[in-house]
Amino acid sequence: THVMGDVTNLSGYTINTSGADYIRFGDGTQIVYFNGTRTDISATTLYGAGIYAGLFTWTFPQAFLTGTYPVVTVGQCKHGTSGSWGSVNTVTATAADIRIYDVASRASGTTCYLQLQAIGRWK
Repeated sequence: THVMGDVTNLSGYTINTSGADYIRFGDGTQIVYFNGTRTDISATTLYGAGIYAGLFTWTFPQAFLTGTYPVVTVGQCKHGTSGSWGSVNTVTATAADIRIYDVASRASGTTCYLQLQAIGRWK
């Protein structure tokens, strides 16, 4: 048995220049991910005792089935050379709001390294 199934079950695969990819399987499963950088993310709002936070939207490179909510995970979420981390705030079929945290206030303009993934249904 093949873990991913036969190649004939593969519906589509594209790569765009922003580092966002998606793959669709014939059984209706879709995986989208982003492995790249952004410079428009800040963590400047005091969130708690010595923790700063910011929020940004990750628009999926390919939408999921309307009315469904994919499972979104945050791998790397590193602001510059800091020890930042991230979490999922809200999710729709087309985007996820990701919250970034840091022990220091981080203005936008610094490179933020991201690894994001969402798994759900496309049909």
